[in-house]
Amino acid sequence: MTKMITLLMVILFSISCTHKLARGTASLSSEHLVSKYEEESARYALSYEPKRLGSFEDLTKIENSEKFYLLLGQIDLGKVKPIRSRLLIHGKDFRDLINLDGVSQISYVQWKGLARDISRAYEDGDYVFRKGSNFYTLSGLKLNIKNIVKRAFLRAGKYTEDLNKEDFALSVFNKRSLYRLSTEMSLHLPTLIYIENRRLDHIGQDFVRQVGKGIRVSPTELFNYNYKKGLSLNGPYEIYRTEKYESFIGDHTLGNPEKACRTKFYFRSLSGNREAHKYIETLIEHKPKLMKELKLTDGVYNELMVLSLGILAVESKMGRSLKYALKEKVKIGNRNLGQMAIKYLKKRRGRTDDNSRGLTQIKDISRLLKNTSYKYLAQSNLSKPENAALATLFVLKEKLGHLNHFKKLHSNITDFNWVDYLYYFYQGSSRQITKGTATPPLNLRIKKILEIKNRSIVFIDCD
Repeated sequence: MTKMITLLMVILFSISCTHKLARGTASLSSEHLVSKYEEESARYALSYEPKRLGSFEDLTKIENSEKFYLLLGQIDLGKVKPIRSRLLIHGKDFRDLINLDGVSQISYVQWKGLARDISRAYEDGDYVFRKGSNFYTLSGLKLNIKNIVKRAFLRAGKYTEDLNKEDFALSVFNKRSLYRLSTEMSLHLPTLIYIENRRLDHIGQDFVRQVGKGIRVSPTELFNYNYKKGLSLNGPYEIYRTEKYESFIGDHTLGNPEKACRTKFYFRSLSGNREAHKYIETLIEHKPKLMKELKLTDGVYNELMVLSLGILAVESKMGRSLKYALKEKVKIGNRNLGQMAIKYLKKRRGRTDDNSRGLTQIKDISRLLKNTSYKYLAQSNLSKPENAALATLFVLKEKLGHLNHFKKLHSNITDFNWVDYLYYFYQGSSRQITKGTATPPLNLRIKKILEIKNRSIVFIDCD
């Protein structure tokens, strides 16, 4: 009896600690999951076209369901500019592997008949699923193997005699980054470059340097990371963004404690960039104190931390930008020639505002630091990553207050996507929020920030 109880406890613990999306959504109906896909798709379309397509409520009305379905098909065929096809969204290289010649959208009635398959794929975080000999996007485009260029199959077949073409095609359609060909070799997608599996060890080593040995994830999983799928985790840590996505799918409130959860952060190759690594280390180390100082919940802090890394990337290329070096590091003695040149050019244009400084290009922040334990930052060197990280959080907290005040003026800002719009205030483009015209994926800087966001993994343990 004792052995049986012990075995049962081990099984229950294993189930509770393995992070899979299905854990929180297994009881949801196909109808519910399809409606969540439609809701997410409406938000996606409106992030590109907040005015012309009508309101979110109009797009998602039951009586408009067929019309909206047809629109989604046209989007994925690349026929609704400027909205990007979600089948081809991951850049030019995947567009070179997938052709849409002869592809069309199945009828609305046929699509409704695939509701169970659509909901299962959506629940699993995939955008394309297989049914019989064909493949289908969630938007109803009917695909087949011929829609993938022959050279992809030729490259994949070189190191395996019995290539499963359907499985390989599904990996390409779903834009997975690494396809395992054998015990010795993998194929990187979309570049079609061979990678010896033993050479993937550096990915695992980089992961350990960033998060420690308490979380074990294979290099292949890290390559193919998709926040909707999450990762197979054993232990107390969960992925913040996957938890957030589960709450959206399940229509339940995301746990958002006021105390700081234990946090680990991963971004591929971050440990190879001293400035960026120190920047994130600082935000994790100061998380409990900063949350209390800025009156932030754990979830909001996680969002701002990832956003601030994106800002570090777009403002100074994580400290490696030539423009940043010219502005901050060209000196004679104590005289900063780059800053003097900028001041001179501003004066000629009649401007008297302060120069932006540091790794995240912040103007004077002394007023934000009064009566805080971080007031020393007002006189600090913001080219040091630890100072820039802390100062950026103070700026983002102020900008968040502005966003919360004006977000009602932009119909597409929600509790799930607000952080994608916050940079508009950071870069001084608040009019795009107040006029309801902001389109984050079309803003080149925010597009880069969103790429950083999709590659970042925040692990949390709130127990």
